Amino acid sequence: MDCWHEIVKSYDDSKSKDPHGAYSQLSVVILLIYLTFGRDHPYSISKFFQKMCYKPLDPDVEIPYYSNLKIPKIYTLLKRMKKDELITVTELVVKGRPTKIYSINPRIIQSPSRSGTYLKRDGSTFEIPLEMVEEFLPWRDLQWEEHVDWSGRDGFFKHVVFDGNAIDFLFFIRILKLLARQQNQDVESNWGRYCEPCAFEKLLEEYDTLIVDYYDELSRDPSRNYVNPFKKTKNETRSR
Repeated sequence: MDCWHEIVKSYDDSKSKDPHGAYSQLSVVILLIYLTFGRDHPYSISKFFQKMCYKPLDPDVEIPYYSNLKIPKIYTLLKRMKKDELITVTELVVKGRPTKIYSINPRIIQSPSRSGTYLKRDGSTFEIPLEMVEEFLPWRDLQWEEHVDWSGRDGFFKHVVFDGNAIDFLFFIRILKLLARQQNQDVESNWGRYCEPCAFEKLLEEYDTLIVDYYDELSRDPSRNYVNPFKKTKNETRSR
């Protein structure tokens, strides 16, 4: 396996009695999105998902993250993701203790191929410049006073709608496109008006088309179901 979408897909183990346990591509994608908003350490990640509920569309609906990203499972998952080069790790001293801090590997955004530049069917190559990726990744620092509930990591995980079985690597790329568009609209001060896609968004669109043939089902059910992203139980809700 050389492509990132294949590597992420491999985390699903059809023989496991608990396919959404320590390993699953769903959990990997959730972690990749989380780390897109900034680096963090396992304990902090686990506490985030223990406390967070998301509110997809209905203001009277809150769905808890029945997260498998808990200690010690999260250590197991992060260790494997580091081995597969999906993430990187540095060791810092936090409150007097050496702590492993995990970050998203920008290479997974640069190219569909782990080995480097991706060769397209027509023989040309595809790669997003590293400087463009690094310019985008400080997204975590962006907070708009008038949209504070919707901006940043907290806003995303509170309001994102998980649509059926669509939580895979393609979902991750499409989330990046949405974030790039949102960032571009903010820079151009074009909220509520059409804004020409920026170069990064266009490249992510091309990235999308390069991997979309991997998936058997290209069309998604247009109806929105409230889906628990870990238990995948439809309409499992609780009132605020």
